[in-house]
Amino acid sequence: MTHSTPPSPPATRERYLKDFPQQFLLNLKGLFSKQNLLPMLIGVGATATTTAFDDPIKDFFYGHERLEELGEAGSVIGNHLVVAGVTGGLLLSGYLSTDPRHRSMMFILAQGYAVNTTVTAAVKVTTRRLRPDGENRVSFPSGHTSTFFTWATILDHYYGRKIAIPAYLVATLVGISRLESSRHFLSDVVAGAWWEEPSSEVPNPWNRSGE
Repeated sequence: MTHSTPPSPPATRERYLKDFPQQFLLNLKGLFSKQNLLPMLIGVGATATTTAFDDPIKDFFYGHERLEELGEAGSVIGNHLVVAGVTGGLLLSGYLSTDPRHRSMMFILAQGYAVNTTVTAAVKVTTRRLRPDGENRVSFPSGHTSTFFTWATILDHYYGRKIAIPAYLVATLVGISRLESSRHFLSDVVAGAWWEEPSSEVPNPWNRSGE
C-alpha cells in the first residue's frame, strides 16, 4: 500500500481548517514519490494477477443468495453521502478537540478521504471499466474498498494493531460486499485495497499524548 510523507498537519485551531487545501495538494503530490514506486509495482502486479479470477469469483457470489445481506450492508456503509458526512463530522470533532493527537488524527482521516476520492475518481473515468452488473463504466478501482483501507491504515499508525485489525476486517468485509452485489470485480477490490495510504506519516504517531 502506498503512502505519502507530507509535513505534519497543523496542531492549532487557527491553522486547522485554513491549511486543509494546501495539505491536500502536498499529500496528493506525495503519492507519486519515489518511495511509493515499489509498493505501486507490487500492487499493479497483484491487481493484474487477480484479473484471471474475476469471472469465477463473480459466478461464485452470483450463486450464493445467502450473502445478499452482506452486499446490502456494504453498500450502505460505503455510501458516498454517508462517508462524506462521517468525514465532515470527524474533521469537525478534531477542530473542537483540545487533544492535539486526536485533532491530528481527525485531520489526517479527512485528508485521506479527500485524496483517495480524488485519485480514485480520476482512475475510474480514465479506465472506464464496465461494472459486473453492467450499470456504468466506473468499476475500477473500488472506491468503497479504497476509502476503508485508507482509514484502517491511518488508524494503524495512530493506535496500533488492536484498533487496526478490526478496522482492516471491516474494510475487507466492505470489499467482499462489493463483490457480492456485483458492483465490482475481484481485481477492482484488490486495486482499491492497495491503492494508497495518504497522510499517514505524522511526527511520533505512537505518542499517546499527541505531541
